[in-house]
Amino acid sequence: MPDDLDPQLLRAFAQADSPLPEEPFVGEVARRLRPAGGLHLQAAGLYALLATVLGAVASGLLLPLRMRQTRLMTVGAAAVTLWVTFF
Repeated sequence: MPDDLDPQLLRAFAQADSPLPEEPFVGEVARRLRPAGGLHLQAAGLYALLATVLGAVASGLLLPLRMRQTRLMTVGAAAVTLWVTFF
C-alpha cells in the first residue's frame, strides 16, 4: 500500500470538516427534547405510582403471610412499622 494520500479522500475530509449549520440544528434538537405535558401524563404517573405501592405492599405483606413460618414475624413487623409511623 503506498504512503501517498488519495486526493479524493483528502477532499472528502476537508468537506467533512466544515461546521454544521448551528441555529437550525440546535433548534430542531431543542424542539424534539421538549417534554410532553398535560393532565394525561400526570394521571399516568399517578397510576404508575399507585400500582408500584400496591405491588410492594402485596409482595411485602401478603406473600410472606402464605408461608407458615413467617406469618407471625410479618404481622409483627407490620405492626411495629405502623406503630412507629403513626405514634
